[in-house]
Amino acid sequence: MQSTKRPQNTSVRNFNDTKRKKRTIQTVKPNLVGDIAKGPVTRLEDLSNETIYDIFDYLDFFHVYQSFFNLNIRFRNLLIYSKLSIKININSSISRSNLEHYYNDIVIPCSDRIISFNITNDPSPAPNVPPYNILSSFTRLETLILENINLRFVDNIFQEISSLSNLSTLIIILCDVQTYQRNHFLEIFRLPFLKYLKMNLSESYKISFATTEFSPIEQLVIENQIHFEYVLNILSYVPKLRRLSLNDVGNMIPITKLDKPIPLNHLTHLFINLNGVSFNDFELLIKRYFRSIQVLHITIGNGDEYINANRWEQFILSSMPFLRIFDIYINGLSDQSHASRCYEFNSSFWLERQWFFANQYTVLRVHFSQKRHQMVFYSINPYRRKDYKFLWQMDKLTHLDDQKNNFNSVRHLHISSTKSIENWIHHFPNTTDLTLQNISCNNSNQILTTLKQIISLQNLSTLDILSEYYSFRKVIQLLSLTPNISTVKISRIIIDLREIDEIENSESFQTVSKTNIIRNAEIKQINQLEEVQLLFNLCPRIQRCEIDKCANRPASIVRLLTAKNSDIAPNLISLYIVIDDRGYLYRLNIMVQAKRLLNDWLVIIDENRLHLWR
Repeated sequence: MQSTKRPQNTSVRNFNDTKRKKRTIQTVKPNLVGDIAKGPVTRLEDLSNETIYDIFDYLDFFHVYQSFFNLNIRFRNLLIYSKLSIKININSSISRSNLEHYYNDIVIPCSDRIISFNITNDPSPAPNVPPYNILSSFTRLETLILENINLRFVDNIFQEISSLSNLSTLIIILCDVQTYQRNHFLEIFRLPFLKYLKMNLSESYKISFATTEFSPIEQLVIENQIHFEYVLNILSYVPKLRRLSLNDVGNMIPITKLDKPIPLNHLTHLFINLNGVSFNDFELLIKRYFRSIQVLHITIGNGDEYINANRWEQFILSSMPFLRIFDIYINGLSDQSHASRCYEFNSSFWLERQWFFANQYTVLRVHFSQKRHQMVFYSINPYRRKDYKFLWQMDKLTHLDDQKNNFNSVRHLHISSTKSIENWIHHFPNTTDLTLQNISCNNSNQILTTLKQIISLQNLSTLDILSEYYSFRKVIQLLSLTPNISTVKISRIIIDLREIDEIENSESFQTVSKTNIIRNAEIKQINQLEEVQLLFNLCPRIQRCEIDKCANRPASIVRLLTAKNSDIAPNLISLYIVIDDRGYLYRLNIMVQAKRLLNDWLVIIDENRLHLWR
């Protein structure tokens, strides 16, 4: 059966689920009507092949494989012998044995059908999985995402992908990139259909200025800290560039010394994060290279000098004549005059363009008689960023009216001050990640009351509690209101060990334990074995656990979580734990060298970091 594949959006991370669902429904509906016209459908096996393919297209392919590959010969043949395009997603929630079967049953034999290949954590410890040796066999590959990749595989990866003539999207994020000395840019730039590139760079990369070879790349994202002079030669290869993201630009040599002309006539969007770059240098940077931009998203660290409305007005009028969206976020220290300077962004220049701003600040006592303001200044109405932080006292500077507004772009809400959200009437309808920092038990009830008003607790999937004073009882209370949390991050498990039985027998604990869907847990510090038992009793479905500091009894914790037929952690697949007990790590390393697995767990030791995978 010839299956018509829907077009794939080449912009990475722009997976529009709503549109996809609509397209899927439009495809599936006619087939279902046809199936129903033949008679009542009471079993999945009664559906036509075409309808089943449409269902497969809607699901993650690994889940399709798990559910149907061994169901019967018909479904196995549908998976193996169809022309259905395949998107492969591999992460740490897949067990070692399942990953090996998946590679042998699907990835290798169906390599010519794979259009998207995504590895979010390096699976290289799996001895029978060669993920980077077969990339060149993915002849239809359009999207390749490799994140947290060990440096020893990099040369092989670039050798493999150099022949992928259909590749349009490439994301490659390396571990310890600053220690990597080799340069593979020319291999990337020679890919004939590459439109989107996201990567981290080492400043040891050396590439000459482009003269005859150019790349069709239209979107470029550089993730790590980089000095702008290292970026210039790269930009010379991408004359068709439309969007540029520089996520951490540090101190640079004087712009006047950067005399190479680079025509970026198609560039319309600039996303730039500045650290230690003066306003003078930034002005010269725009004038020399980015005059054509229409959209500017700028984040500035320690940027007190940038709070200058008159200078921005003159700068925009003279050097960014096409600018239509101005989105700014400044954080830093300021003297007491900062408030008056912020209010200068209230002139007709800003109001006519509908560019509005807000300010949060707190007063720091630097000396007995001297005060300074720690502050953030940012664009609002509309607020365009995915993260929003409640830090300190709020100051609404320009026309954020008293009517309720939706901050639709925000996915991550960060609250570190109860005072900052007092009397807040606006709503974050699309928030999925919540961080609570420096919130004590004394004001947790107030936080919960406000949260119910400004976000939908049912929508949350990630909860991060960065507070050493937030008791485990309050964590349970919050989890009871957030049933769709899949990832939880906790600084410490604050509990009186004498109360454990009482807590575990409580109705709220039992309800959360039976209903939560938490698969990932990250703990900053574990002090007692009982804390681990309590966590896994509350969250028995944890598949991936990370412990940043294990203060006591690391061997007992490892034995508890990796015991054969463990009742404590029956679903655990991956365990990361930082251990300071050098003697224990030495003994484990001897087991690794002797190829003696720990109850079928693969053991990887990297300095004081222990990774167990099964």
